[in-house]
Amino acid sequence: EVCFKGKDPKENVVSINVRTKKASSQYAITSSSTVNGKPVTVTLDLGDNVWIMGLLDGKHLTMIKLRLTGLRTAVWLGTQFDDGFSRQCMKQETFTETCFKGKDLERNAIPFDVRSLQATSTWAVDS
Repeated sequence: EVCFKGKDPKENVVSINVRTKKASSQYAITSSSTVNGKPVTVTLDLGDNVWIMGLLDGKHLTMIKLRLTGLRTAVWLGTQFDDGFSRQCMKQETFTETCFKGKDLERNAIPFDVRSLQATSTWAVDS
């Protein structure tokens, strides 16, 4: 609105339709985030500020699912501990939501610290 120059048309108003789609999350997890005191090795944006962050620590893949609510705040949604994970779950490029499996752990079973950056937009024009 600040850039608008001219008169308010009050008449001859034209309706337009803009198709939009939900873009990635408003926040993005950074490499400063930790699981069990160690830097995360994989992250996955599920949209709507829901993320999975994980740590490959020896023979175990520990993953935390959370909803980011601020730059350093999140709501815990789940924890999985998997010692029989697929090789594809070891690499950022091939880490998917199907990797989030294993032993379901309680909320405070594995400590984590989340750090994020603000993303640019939560909506995108769909062409």
